[in-house]
Amino acid sequence: DVLDGHWEHFNIDMELLDERVSCFQGTPSPRWIVGLDKSYSGVIIIGTHAMSGTDDAVLDHTMSSEAWNNMWVNGKKTGEAGLVAYLAGEIGIPVIFSSGDEKACEEVRKLLGKVVTVATKKGYGRQCAKLYPLKKVREMIKNGVEEAVKNIKSFKPCKIKPPIEIKLEYKSTTIVDGISEIPGRKIIDSKTVLYKAKDVLNCMKLM
Repeated sequence: DVLDGHWEHFNIDMELLDERVSCFQGTPSPRWIVGLDKSYSGVIIIGTHAMSGTDDAVLDHTMSSEAWNNMWVNGKKTGEAGLVAYLAGEIGIPVIFSSGDEKACEEVRKLLGKVVTVATKKGYGRQCAKLYPLKKVREMIKNGVEEAVKNIKSFKPCKIKPPIEIKLEYKSTTIVDGISEIPGRKIIDSKTVLYKAKDVLNCMKLM
């Protein structure tokens, strides 16, 4: 199965997918990684972005370029790949492969340790990059995914000890002005809100 996970989640042309593949599309969904359950053996992330504020990362952002600035999970600065890894880890599923620019791949390796990555480009600022040859990139992704699947039992889920605290720094005070304090949600300052729950998924439901 494939999850169309960018922007409004309507980016993938179904006619270009393998006939064996089902695709999750659309938003909102009942959970951030809709459809993921214990029947899956691993997660593959294609097109990973480095977290907001990363030097020389292409289109660096964390979830929303317009609304979110920085995010910390249990005190550790975390990006989108980290959220995917933590959510999958709560179910017992490892992230086994990730592709993206060089900085995004470094971020994933630093978090997970054992993971197969493929760098598709080298950033020279947020909107400038050296793009590697498309044919070569496709081949590297294919070979990398095959390697990861072949050795899937050697990867471990990325788990963090509950309870979970996610501190989210928004880009604008206007956003926080519209957020109310409820159990599990505390306003820290004019741009920062702290979310607390038993796990990552329930933390994100409070956002």
